Amino acid sequence: MAMRPQSKLCAAFVAAATLAGWAGDASADCLRRVYNRSANLLIVSQDGGPPIAVRPGRSATLRLSQPGTLDLGVQCLGSGGEPVMRTQFRYQALIDRCYVEFGTQFFVAELGRGFFGQQGTKPFTVNNPRQGDVVLGPFEAACPAPAALSRRG
Repeated sequence: MAMRPQSKLCAAFVAAATLAGWAGDASADCLRRVYNRSANLLIVSQDGGPPIAVRPGRSATLRLSQPGTLDLGVQCLGSGGEPVMRTQFRYQALIDRCYVEFGTQFFVAELGRGFFGQQGTKPFTVNNPRQGDVVLGPFEAACPAPAALSRRG
C-alpha cells in the first residue's frame, strides 16, 4: 500500500521537527543575567562586543553560547568618564552548563575553587543565583564629588 502525498509531507515535517528539537537540546545556549545592585552604572561587554549599560537596580540578559569573556566596568552616575573599577571574567558554555570561571586552576580537582585567598571576585558575585549569573553590589565606588554650581552668569 503506497503512502499518499499528504502523508509523506506530514511524515517529513514530523521528522524535521524532531531533528530540530534534538539539535536544539545539544546547543550550549544559556540565557544568564547580569544584576546591578549598586548605586553606580555597570558597563558590560561580552566577547569584545558593544557595551551595555545596566542602571542601578536593573539587570540585563546575556546569551552564553560558546566560551568567551565578560568585560565589566563600574562608572559613577552622571560622570560620563572613565570607570572607577574594571575586571574581566572568562565564562564557559558547554552542552548543558554555563558558568563563570574564576581563580586559579591550582589543585581545583583536589581542593575546589576558592581554597586560596587570591580567588575573590569582589565587588562582584559570580555563579549566583544561577551558574553563569553575575551580580554587582552593593558597592560604594570612590566617585568624585559633584562640582559646585556657580551663581555667576
